[in-house]
Amino acid sequence: MLAAKVLAFIQERGMAANGDLLIVGVSGGPDSLCLLHCLVQLQDVLGVRLHVAHLDHALRPESQDDARFVTELAARWGLPCTVERHLVREFRDRHRLSLEEAARLVRYGFFGRKARELGARGVAVGHTADDQVETLLLHWLRGSGLAGLRGMQPVTRYQVPLLGEEVNILRPLLSLQRSETEACCAALGIQPLTDTSNRSLQFRRNRVRMQLLPALETFNPNIRKTLLRMSSATNRDYEYLESQVALAWPRVATDAPGQVTMDIAGVLALHPALIFNLLRTALERVAGSTAGFEWVHLEELAAAIKKPAGTIIMLPHGVRFTVGYTYCTLTLGQAVPPLPAIHGETPLKAPGETLFSGWRVSASIEERIPGTTEADPWGATLDFDRTGDRLWVRPRRPGDRFQPLGMDQEKRLQDFFVDSKVPRSWRNRVPLVVSPGQLVWVAGWRIDDRVKVTASTRRVLRLRFTPLQENSVGEGPLMGRL
Repeated sequence: MLAAKVLAFIQERGMAANGDLLIVGVSGGPDSLCLLHCLVQLQDVLGVRLHVAHLDHALRPESQDDARFVTELAARWGLPCTVERHLVREFRDRHRLSLEEAARLVRYGFFGRKARELGARGVAVGHTADDQVETLLLHWLRGSGLAGLRGMQPVTRYQVPLLGEEVNILRPLLSLQRSETEACCAALGIQPLTDTSNRSLQFRRNRVRMQLLPALETFNPNIRKTLLRMSSATNRDYEYLESQVALAWPRVATDAPGQVTMDIAGVLALHPALIFNLLRTALERVAGSTAGFEWVHLEELAAAIKKPAGTIIMLPHGVRFTVGYTYCTLTLGQAVPPLPAIHGETPLKAPGETLFSGWRVSASIEERIPGTTEADPWGATLDFDRTGDRLWVRPRRPGDRFQPLGMDQEKRLQDFFVDSKVPRSWRNRVPLVVSPGQLVWVAGWRIDDRVKVTASTRRVLRLRFTPLQENSVGEGPLMGRL
């Protein structure tokens, strides 16, 4: 009866096909033992092969006895088995993680590597409906959005942070209660292993199971069913949002390994609900999963998109969010500067149009119109009689100085970059407009106070930098095709 219930769940979710190899993660507890028993019974019906995998986390003195138990059980049931021992505490200390998070990453890293080596379709794990309830509460306590309130999915593609492994996680028991898995073991005459850490209130999941859930049941005796219904309803809403994100993605985002680049104007034109889900999708594509990220991180990213160019947000797992002028970039590791490299010194036509190093610079000379200002950081309105028509554009040089607009004395360009929080990797790519006598404009940031438009200005010089979308790939996000 139990195997039939699991079979229906597997077939409904398309978890396995004829000829597949499935790795079964077996800890030795009642859930994983029930899972293994059901899959052994269903092997012929599903047409799959099984391989048992057990990770010794080296966290308890008896952990090696647990490994022997699983090895012997697999041999008794005629199944191949892989057991490995990893020092989880060392991994935790090295990466400054909680013990729970470190154990999970090491475990799924092991599963992913074995699946890759053996060519398995995925790794089946013993998560039950009770685990789902606990997960939903943990996500709620962290302030999760809709994605977290869906809970665990029957099939999840997971890229393990820090370890670079990918794994398909299969959860065939999500429709079962923990009491059913315990009854299954009792019927088989198998005494499951007891993990003493499952009773320790040091771990948040245990506190949820042993303290929070019983307290909630005093308010609603059916709280578990209520939470599972909420998860199901949230899944329906989330699937609709995901379909809308999929439609918007080609218009506003492009991705490469370890990087997603988004058009700022395109993203901000979306409904706020889509913006958050788009950012979540981007995080998932860059980091492999959203494990370790919180709703507050999405709020931080959504707010940062509206901030000035040069804004950088550091997120968990080495993810960096960089705001440029036209695009913003989510990167795993070092961010690519969102400015093209500048090669040499190029004379500017004033008036006229100049192409150089991935930029188009247009220049026009006009009679002064009172009240004229430039809101775009890549546009500038200058006093033409003070700049003259002999202008060049070039990258910075040692010793460059200028008098930033609003200041009454000169400042080193290096100090200006530092004070303006211009990322170090950008500074050699910032275009400088210079005349024979001075630096007149740090394009994208500030003009020199001595060439500003005043009441006595007769003619104005309008300059505008525009990135060339056709520029070669690799020049930075501003140059990429979307």
